[in-house]
Amino acid sequence: AEELVSGPDKGVELDNILRSIRCSVSGIVNGMDTQEWNPLTDKYIDYHYDITTVMDAKPLLKEALQAAVGLPVDRSIPLIGFIGRLEEQKGSDILVAALDKFIGMNVQVVILGTGKKKFEKRIEQLELLYPDKA
Repeated sequence: AEELVSGPDKGVELDNILRSIRCSVSGIVNGMDTQEWNPLTDKYIDYHYDITTVMDAKPLLKEALQAAVGLPVDRSIPLIGFIGRLEEQKGSDILVAALDKFIGMNVQVVILGTGKKKFEKRIEQLELLYPDKA
């Protein structure tokens, strides 16, 4: 939580408000619940796996994701994924700049997130320009 009040680049426009009201701030550390999102028991995936079966499940899960988001299903195409808030703090500016450079290659991209409209709009444009890739 201290990161939020450390400056505009970290507080993402919230730092001034928090400093002005001088309230105590607490936060939840980034991470995930490894029990809820356990790949052996995850109710949201069709193929369950552990360390010994991950390499068998990975291509099946990739194909399921490709199909679910409307991309051509092809194990040989590299699939790049991003899940996060579309803000500079999370590297979305770097992601969007990089997408312009490699989207023309033989890759597919899946992005899940919301945030700054300029990033959302650029990602939506890429989806329209490259429907088989994004």
